[in-house]
Amino acid sequence: MLGLDPDHLPEKLSIQKRVEDFEAEAKEKFINEPENMKLLIVVDKLLTGFDAPPCTYLYMDKKMQDHGLFQAICRVNRLDGDTKEFGFIVDYKQLFGNLKAAMDKYTSGAFEGYDPEDVEGLIKDRSEEAIKHFKEVYEELEELCEGVEAPQEDLQYVHYFCGEAGMSEDVDEIYVRLRGKLYRLVNIAAGGRIYLF
Repeated sequence: MLGLDPDHLPEKLSIQKRVEDFEAEAKEKFINEPENMKLLIVVDKLLTGFDAPPCTYLYMDKKMQDHGLFQAICRVNRLDGDTKEFGFIVDYKQLFGNLKAAMDKYTSGAFEGYDPEDVEGLIKDRSEEAIKHFKEVYEELEELCEGVEAPQEDLQYVHYFCGEAGMSEDVDEIYVRLRGKLYRLVNIAAGGRIYLF
């Protein structure tokens, strides 16, 4: 459990209770305190009963199939206000064949009774949109960094985005805005919270 020394736990605090408390705290931070937890690594837990709409990226690095695979991809398919149109799945195990089978299995019949034009595009491959999105963000980042002096190494980037301390409040404000734009673009590219399997 977070915040307790495992060598000095109260006797009555069972292992099961510690695990449950840890999971509850991890979920709470991941969903409601993004500044305190942007990365969640799981193995066999949190596939069901866990809804985190802000979760944008899913990195799959274990074999999954059927219901488990379908549940895993559902971590990133939820909309989150106006800021999230779709999630990204990075598949290290070439599971997309299994993914298609799982989606067909668990969505078959889901659209029965609807006119085809009403459900067209509800389930689709968004890779082209994702690539376009990343290209746009990359172009904005390139444009933002055009003023960085050669040789464009760490020190030049620090000077470009931070300036010299204490020059004036107006100059400091310019650097704050410049850094703010950088952070916004990098956060968009990184996609906020990440869920690893």
